[in-house]
Amino acid sequence: MKKQRIKKLQTQMKKEGIDAAFICANPNMFYFYGRTLTGYLYIPQEGMPVLFVKMPVGIEGAVYYKSPKQLPALMQEQGICLHGQVWMDMGNASAQEYLLFSTLFPAVRWWDGSDVFRSIRAVKDEEEIGIFRETCRVHTEIYRKIKKLYRPGMTDRAFSAAIEHESRLHGHQGLFRTYGQRMQAHMGLVLAGENGAVPPAFDYALGGAGDEGSYPLGDTGAVMQEGCAVMVDVTNNLFGYISDMSRTFSVGSLPDEAYAAHEVSLEIHRKMMKIAKPGIKCCDLYFAALEIAENSGFGARYMGREQKAKFLGHGVGIEVNELPVFAPKMETVLEKNMVFALEPKFIVDGVGAVGIENTYLLTEKGLENLTNCPEEIIDLCAGQ
Repeated sequence: MKKQRIKKLQTQMKKEGIDAAFICANPNMFYFYGRTLTGYLYIPQEGMPVLFVKMPVGIEGAVYYKSPKQLPALMQEQGICLHGQVWMDMGNASAQEYLLFSTLFPAVRWWDGSDVFRSIRAVKDEEEIGIFRETCRVHTEIYRKIKKLYRPGMTDRAFSAAIEHESRLHGHQGLFRTYGQRMQAHMGLVLAGENGAVPPAFDYALGGAGDEGSYPLGDTGAVMQEGCAVMVDVTNNLFGYISDMSRTFSVGSLPDEAYAAHEVSLEIHRKMMKIAKPGIKCCDLYFAALEIAENSGFGARYMGREQKAKFLGHGVGIEVNELPVFAPKMETVLEKNMVFALEPKFIVDGVGAVGIENTYLLTEKGLENLTNCPEEIIDLCAGQ
């Protein structure tokens, strides 16, 4: 059990008059208990949690069940009378699960605790920060090797696979956890040329077409042509924590317009490094970045072309899109030890996507860049 994290949740439960929390989603189970499993973690407003497990066998102290229908009787045996106001992580739970629990526990009024759980997870503890430092260190090591993975005549898919292979060799779990049942992705995206301008089918900054309708995202299998920008947005995931980073590469040289737009992305990051402090609102950073983009002359192609992403960045952690979110209506106040990615990107017609994304830790003094590797556009052909 993660005792300090559970205490934070119990404190919030007391403030809001919640009698218990019932954790079922994998990210929250990992956060509050310390591992992923098939089961439920019951957390009372006061006292010790009880873990109910279906799989795997052999967890010490757990109460085992074969069917959720056994839970009322098993809880009674543990001296638990589940009633009153109870949080469940409905953002990840199915409607079927909610309906079942409403039937099994008629004395309970179920509330969605997803935003509360995510808000608690938004501020990282020292253990998590240590994991992030290692995840990002390895992430930057992988990115420094990307140029060497390129071969002339490569398809975007082959290039993506080479980066993913290198990532797996460095310990990437291969898992891309994301909040939202309609969100899909794999380890990351490689977007070459105009494919970088194709509107995403999901709530991402950029998407790419993919190659068929079941998964319209990412590479298309096309050869990367000379004169195209190549946006590499591949995550890293060590020990269950995901870092996010994008860098722009090119096949040969690009038009001056592409380098100018890329420089605006770097300018936005420099501005964020100056103004991001504990106490500032997320929406203030969003509008500060938007002002720079619009004043640069590239505003029409900032964060998309026909379809624009209405955010600057997002929290990262157990999921790639945690809180906080940097968007127009997000008045969440930044707190020390939040970890998030900022990703101002631009579309250059006929060239593709340019810009960078970094993962930052917010300290008392401001932002610390955890993904600190070269930020300029790197020519994959130079030196070949």
